[in-house]
Amino acid sequence: MDIKLALSFIATGLAIISYVPYIRDMLRGKTKPHAFSWLIWSIIAYIAGTAQLRSGGGFGSMVAFTTGTMALWISYYSLRHRAIAISRGDWVCLILALCSIPLWLVTHDPLLAVITISIVDLIAFWITIRKTYRLPYSENLTQNVLSTLKHILSIAAQRRYNWVTILYPLSLAITTAGFCTMILIRRSQVAPPDHKKEATDVQKRYTKPINRRVTREQTKSSHPF
Repeated sequence: MDIKLALSFIATGLAIISYVPYIRDMLRGKTKPHAFSWLIWSIIAYIAGTAQLRSGGGFGSMVAFTTGTMALWISYYSLRHRAIAISRGDWVCLILALCSIPLWLVTHDPLLAVITISIVDLIAFWITIRKTYRLPYSENLTQNVLSTLKHILSIAAQRRYNWVTILYPLSLAITTAGFCTMILIRRSQVAPPDHKKEATDVQKRYTKPINRRVTREQTKSSHPF
């Protein structure tokens, strides 16, 4: 079997497997994806895959199309279940992602489109990076490690190497690798959340005033005068 074709199938398999832990937690309600973020990632993945295919990427573009399809389904699920509220910043990122499509069609320059979507992807990723820095246990580390390997294999699977075919997966590989490093560093600095303790603290916080008020009322009602 052709080594490039084999690498394409391995990378595509990793692309599917990498989403298994994320989708599992999403269906259980532990992970709440943002509809716009995943829609942005879906759009730019399809654009990057098309640009790679037209620039000689061959089967190496399958990873981008697979990623776009998985991201589109997650976006649909999130939008249907209204997992996260949509902010103005999400609208800005979505509009920027949509603007990369006519930019490519007007200029007929796939490199310009890939540069644009790579920048937009970093903007969309910043929302998750900021949130995960505060809450390092809120993201699935396994999924991000597999995603990093997926993008590295995607680069190796390209039939032709040029900036159009490698820029998008290269930027994602660097971003996700740095993201995994940040998660590990922050987890070494922040203790894992104790959900039982948090629930107990919340319960005490709201029941103590009530108990004191009930005690005073009982004392007043039991007074002979």
